[in-house]
Amino acid sequence: MHLLRTVPPRQLENICTEYNICIRDAFSKITGIFPSEANFIQFSRSVGRGGLGFRNPIFFSHIAYLASSINASTRDQTSLGDIDDIQSAINYVNEYVLSDNDIPYNIDSEFRIPKGKNENPSGRPKKHFMDIPSQHDLSCKLEDKQLKCAVNSALLAQNSALAAQLRSMSSKHAGAWMRVVPSKTLFLNFKPSEYIILLRWWMRLPQFAADELHRYIKCEAVLDPLGYHALTCKSGGDLIHRHNAIRDMVFKACQTACLTPRLEKHGLIANSNDRPADVYIPHLNNGKSCAADIAVTHALQPNKIFYAARESAGAATRYAIMVKDKKYKAVVEKQDHGIDYLPLVVDCFGAWDQRAINFFKKIAATISKTKFAPYSETISQLMERLSVTHMRANARALLCRYPRRCISDILPTMIEDLDDTDQK
Repeated sequence: MHLLRTVPPRQLENICTEYNICIRDAFSKITGIFPSEANFIQFSRSVGRGGLGFRNPIFFSHIAYLASSINASTRDQTSLGDIDDIQSAINYVNEYVLSDNDIPYNIDSEFRIPKGKNENPSGRPKKHFMDIPSQHDLSCKLEDKQLKCAVNSALLAQNSALAAQLRSMSSKHAGAWMRVVPSKTLFLNFKPSEYIILLRWWMRLPQFAADELHRYIKCEAVLDPLGYHALTCKSGGDLIHRHNAIRDMVFKACQTACLTPRLEKHGLIANSNDRPADVYIPHLNNGKSCAADIAVTHALQPNKIFYAARESAGAATRYAIMVKDKKYKAVVEKQDHGIDYLPLVVDCFGAWDQRAINFFKKIAATISKTKFAPYSETISQLMERLSVTHMRANARALLCRYPRRCISDILPTMIEDLDDTDQK
């Protein structure tokens, strides 16, 4: 980062290329995963934009150099480096970072804060050198624009599956499982087999060759290379295991918040055996009880892929409204005791419906007050625990259906881990 901030980008092109090659080779040697050029683009995105966090310095060298120049000029009223290099960085930001509606940046030759606004040939005012945001803000704008272009390109190519996956993976807290600090004591770790198969699935790498035919022995269904059937298959009990694992984690969070929750409470609906509350909280909203109903859907399901490709967490939101609310909301709220029905829906990639996120924020705020801990730290830890629990269950479903011959080709130690999974 020091080099990116102090050396002109034109002098770092070869170094940045070599750096990318070294990082890519090291990743492949450690994981046995060999990303293609298309996968490398996702590989280079930040975790919050659906990538793996290995940022490409070629994209950020101009931004880092420009931010350093701004800081030096703001403090000393003098330029840092050659004016042509700074102008080149500004041109890069104007072309690749700013959107069409943003005002382009400008620089005056003396590096002073001008009093007036210059006009460009298009008639729009230009922002001046001192008005340029921080390196973090520009980097976020660049990544947002790259992600938006990737989603739009997928939609134009009629590849709704790719667009839906990009939207879901870039949703808030979806990639929390990659940011968590591994801890066996806190059960926040993955086995090598789990982590590697999740990385392959996350990057849309086929689990086996497309021309190979594999069936899951318990349902005799043909498996697809990208793992869609593995995460939606009703045989083998993996869907129930995933649901219960997430439910138990939500229950523990409510216990930590001292909300006296109850699991699978009976009798909420008169003359019915239905249990709409996976987690029942006696007093949550202004003294009213809350029936939290956990559900997991898949963003690539045919009846949800359209919504998932066009809005963040579209599949989870659609399922919460059209399935859960339609089935239980009116019935539960009409009961004599008055219960708020709240579906907590997440898709397989970890994108939560907004109502679920609001619920977790409320739980985290209560825990924060109870434990005298910072709220930001509490909500991050809660979402990371939920994400790890969710992804570990996904890995179990993928591993149980993964062809053993393919596992041994990728990483021999995965066989031992798979045997442990089978025994469980």
